[in-house]
Amino acid sequence: MAIPNSCTQCGAELLSTANFCHVCGTRRLGSAGTLKPDNANFCHVCGIRITANATESVWEHCQIEYELVGALGFSHRFIAKALGPRGPYMATDPSVTISTNFPHPGVKKDVQACDTMKARLLADRWEPLAEQGPEWFNYKFRRRVL
Repeated sequence: MAIPNSCTQCGAELLSTANFCHVCGTRRLGSAGTLKPDNANFCHVCGIRITANATESVWEHCQIEYELVGALGFSHRFIAKALGPRGPYMATDPSVTISTNFPHPGVKKDVQACDTMKARLLADRWEPLAEQGPEWFNYKFRRRVL
């Protein structure tokens, strides 16, 4: 099956390396590349919208939360839920499972697991925000995408 040279949605001529149309963002099969046409509105590799102003930054945001683990929910672990230009995702693997129902700042394992999660995010170039969620472990972060 031949890969079309133009977008099936808007008709724009596509680079041979494009996965997405650089004009309308429609997904197209093809191999990844690095060139970007001057009239690009969307990245032709990942499909993320390119901002009109080159100085304008696009950020993804993340917050540490917890989830109950197990059929009865007697354990929990910390997770880092993120929201980027392409939608929600997990920013890191979950922390170790801790065998209490809810996270508590007085439990040493909870504080250590949360600190480990923060360290993972910082190592992945997430920057901490001063704002924090309602719970003691709801640290918030952001990371520049474009």
